[in-house]
Amino acid sequence: MALSVVRRFRSNQTYLIGISWFILFLTPTSGIVPVDAIYVSDRYSYQAHIGLLIAVLAILKNLTSGPAGRVISTRALQVLLFSVIAIFAFISWKQVALWENTIMLFERETLLNPSNETPLIQLGYAHFLNKDYDLAQNYLNRAIAVNPDGFYGYAYQGFVEESLANYMQAEHWYLLAIEHNKPYKYHHVIDVYEHLAWVSSTLDKHPQAVDYLKQGLGYYPDSEYLKELSDYYRKYYPQLSKDLQ
Repeated sequence: MALSVVRRFRSNQTYLIGISWFILFLTPTSGIVPVDAIYVSDRYSYQAHIGLLIAVLAILKNLTSGPAGRVISTRALQVLLFSVIAIFAFISWKQVALWENTIMLFERETLLNPSNETPLIQLGYAHFLNKDYDLAQNYLNRAIAVNPDGFYGYAYQGFVEESLANYMQAEHWYLLAIEHNKPYKYHHVIDVYEHLAWVSSTLDKHPQAVDYLKQGLGYYPDSEYLKELSDYYRKYYPQLSKDLQ
């Protein structure tokens, strides 16, 4: 029976399309090919299973293609399908629990790939949003240890310290983030410049704040916040800000 099935499927274009689709889309969800520095992106596995469904339908069509070519009884096919559905339903139920939220998703990622900075950054930021600052700093420190040349570990540490009103520490982290932002490729750099200028102004370090405004506007001239802060300095500190844009 097995040889008969293989012989049928070898020339079955629908089956070949389905199984090729499955293999192609499986690679980024299984860890074979990383997606955006994430080791296992199994939450996207539904894309691969579209191809698997096509392949299974092609198999069923061949296995039940008429009395002369039938290689499996209808009853046996029903039992097989029920068993497969039950197994995959159980696997899906177990897997969905791992995708419940960002924290559970990336905690699993850190177990699978502990040397990857990205899930640690994501966990740090998720705990920061939940105002669990101790855990946020723990994950961000781990991210920095994994990749000392990164950007987000330093930037998010600054966000945490600023939220705790530790402005001097926040300034320290923001400066480290800018130092490691090469070649100015990260989207959140504009946020760092905005926060850095505000923190320095709050600390009454106005000459430094003006310098950060100049740097920030040099890279991000369309930042509304940097423009507003520049207007403030031009109004209240005209000597310091005379060469601001």
